[in-house]
Amino acid sequence: MSLFKRRDTTTATGDTQPKKKFKVSSLFDGQMLISDGMREKLPYIFFIFFLIMAYINNSYTYEQRINERQRLQKQATDMKYRSTDIKTKLTTKGQRTQLLKHLEEVGSEVTNAQTQPIVIEK
Repeated sequence: MSLFKRRDTTTATGDTQPKKKFKVSSLFDGQMLISDGMREKLPYIFFIFFLIMAYINNSYTYEQRINERQRLQKQATDMKYRSTDIKTKLTTKGQRTQLLKHLEEVGSEVTNAQTQPIVIEK
């Protein structure tokens, strides 16, 4: 028993019908679409079409996710540099000499202590 059976092309009277040859003109005038062979292959054609559409959708979604990931990585790098910059500025402004300069600019009467702090030991 063969998996690929030949179609019986005999008619009711017993004579065989010749196979129709493919013509390009049948593609353009629509005769190919209404032939029996095409009707049998229609579910497979729809399945292939569905697979192609799923493939296109999958590649588009993948590309969008890659772009989003790159954007987020760039944003994370920018935030890292920004936080480092802010931390450096705060450290610089928090130094004793910078505080004293700022107090002089503002006109405050607070000055640096002239005497050493007293350390109380137990």
